[in-house]
Amino acid sequence: MMNRRTLFKTSAALALGAIAPLAFAQPRPAVKYAKLRFGVPSALAADLRMKLAGQLQDLPFEIEWSRFPTSPAALEALASGAIDMTAGGDGNVIALATRPRKAVACSAYANILFHEIVVPKGSDIRNVAGLKGKRVSLVKGAGFEYKLRYMLEESGLKWEDIKPVYLSPPDGMSAFINGSVDAWAIWDPSAAVAEIRHGGRQLAVPARPAYNFHYANRDSLDDPAREASILEFIKRDLRSHAWVKAHPDQWAAAQVGAGLDAEVSRLVARRTPGGGEPSLIAGPVFEELQCIADVFAESGYIPKKVDVKTAFDARFNTPLQAFAATLQRG
Repeated sequence: MMNRRTLFKTSAALALGAIAPLAFAQPRPAVKYAKLRFGVPSALAADLRMKLAGQLQDLPFEIEWSRFPTSPAALEALASGAIDMTAGGDGNVIALATRPRKAVACSAYANILFHEIVVPKGSDIRNVAGLKGKRVSLVKGAGFEYKLRYMLEESGLKWEDIKPVYLSPPDGMSAFINGSVDAWAIWDPSAAVAEIRHGGRQLAVPARPAYNFHYANRDSLDDPAREASILEFIKRDLRSHAWVKAHPDQWAAAQVGAGLDAEVSRLVARRTPGGGEPSLIAGPVFEELQCIADVFAESGYIPKKVDVKTAFDARFNTPLQAFAATLQRG
């Protein structure tokens, strides 16, 4: 028989047992977001793409868009704290590893720009091996140089076997048109313009993996509300890339509206390689970027060898890995 004390303890335990599940079942506090300042480094970047894909609807925070002429300019603004986020290619990773600042790459995803080596109409160059002794235009400091070196090695050539001509995309286009270079290692939309409007012929496409990145200010990442906004933005931006891959005609029409030639726009949209597939900030990404950094150090673009891992923040690996599964299911 239970005495009064035992009965009280038993009743209390049963009561707590009934209450505890209710306590754990309480909804989590709502995520708090903060205004996000995003640096747009080109006319056809995240703002237009996300709008077309419907990813700016029901956004739980405000976005302030700022435009920059180049990706490095946006990166400088990011490092200074003038913006919270931007996006760009692998060259920014090398810049941050070389001169660490208050900016890091916080997500990696499949390359979204088609790259190729294109030769002028009537060129007798038929393969990469045919570039021996030729003048090849490329953008100094771009990750495509590393891939070009790899393509040359696969064809039995050394870097010294070609005559590299370092030019910006607009100057490279002029050189391609007037015949002062024999080949051009470039990406869309410039590559598409060279083919469609100036009779260029695709010579080769790099096979090595290529990545794009979302970059964030360290202080913004360490603010919980802005961190939540950054992660939500990344997910929506990646969905917009998947939309572009699935709707090339609509994306082409948008590019025409932004000033690109219709035929060029269709080619660019049709061969956009990446569909927003996120990649873990881990081994393969580190290895590819470290190879690029090592080549840049050997070439004298950066003063010494660097560890590219210092340019990354991998805090979003787990949530983006889970998000990737939903993206694949469509």
